[in-house]
Amino acid sequence: MILFISFESLTSNGAGGTGKIAYEVAKNLSAKQQPVKLIVSSKGKFTTPFTSTPVSLWTHYYKFILNKFVSPLLKPYQKRHLEERIFDFFCSRHIHHEQKLIFSTTPFLPRTFKKAKRLGIPIVFFPGTPEENHIAELVSNEAKKWKVSSSDVYTYKPRLNIFNQGMKLIDHVICHSSVIESTFRNRWPDKNFISCLGLLKPGCEAEAQIAQGTSFRVLYAAHTVWLKGLQYLLKAWNELSAHGELIIVGSIDPSVQQVISRDFNALKNVTFTGPVSGIDEYVKNATILVCPSLIDGGPVTVLEAMRFGVPSILTDACGLKDFIHNGETGWIIEAGNAIQLRDRLMACYADRDSLQKTGAAAQRMLSDYDFKAFIENIASETVALQK
Repeated sequence: MILFISFESLTSNGAGGTGKIAYEVAKNLSAKQQPVKLIVSSKGKFTTPFTSTPVSLWTHYYKFILNKFVSPLLKPYQKRHLEERIFDFFCSRHIHHEQKLIFSTTPFLPRTFKKAKRLGIPIVFFPGTPEENHIAELVSNEAKKWKVSSSDVYTYKPRLNIFNQGMKLIDHVICHSSVIESTFRNRWPDKNFISCLGLLKPGCEAEAQIAQGTSFRVLYAAHTVWLKGLQYLLKAWNELSAHGELIIVGSIDPSVQQVISRDFNALKNVTFTGPVSGIDEYVKNATILVCPSLIDGGPVTVLEAMRFGVPSILTDACGLKDFIHNGETGWIIEAGNAIQLRDRLMACYADRDSLQKTGAAAQRMLSDYDFKAFIENIASETVALQK
């Protein structure tokens, strides 16, 4: 049996994030008569064609207690860390000698992995984001550069320690982007790395492009933390504000907001929407999407832009750069380079006639993407790693 583990939950709509990959690979192998089991954080009414179960029958109870009584006493990243520790405790009870392989989309399982190691079970990790120590260093450096203090899930040392304990026990790492793979290879060169390039979301039906006319609307959409690089977009916008409108969608980390209020409060033609329930309306009315991330496994917003035929500018630190043909289906710039970003936006403003063509090419690429082949590739590699 292959045991799949995801910290995500199964809801009535299925699984999200890397949990979807664990689910799809398990389903693929189950259809080939390979015994599989999927462990998730919690499970709603969603049914699976193979064995799946919440990590504990007590999940709903301990989550209620956490949310009702413990959460008010903790910072969000401390709560996340506690939830991961509880998940690991219960998950370790699912490890048995008859299992031939562990396929996990979370590395925060040192207790679980230690038990698997004692039983001689190989461990495969499928990361959805770049390496945690790499991220922590980037966040710390950015906060120092912009002269603010920052405490978040990426720099919380107890959580980083658990990550490192888990990584030491992992045998194989399957990576879906070159960006993710490079960050893990640099820190963990002793692991066996397997490259399975692909998108975490299946190709979807294209939406009709909207003619933009003479307007120039630049869209940025994210839950903004230091890694998203919004500070460099705002720096670039300083010389572009007279040429269009910058729309910033999503919540903003307090330390980043501190820099915005201090250094960019005089910028013109900038709209901050705050948190929103969905971004479709913003995307389809945008002229261009900008993802100035300093490191990013995706981002998903680029896929949303592709769906509506809206072209994107993203950095060379985004995982999706593997699927963008620079100048044909989007543009790739150097991460953290506000000058390059400014120049690219100016070029797009000067040649708006080409934007719709570039967006349409990106839309076709997404529509033609073969998600099933991606899952088949991961499934084949996974089966070959069984003990």
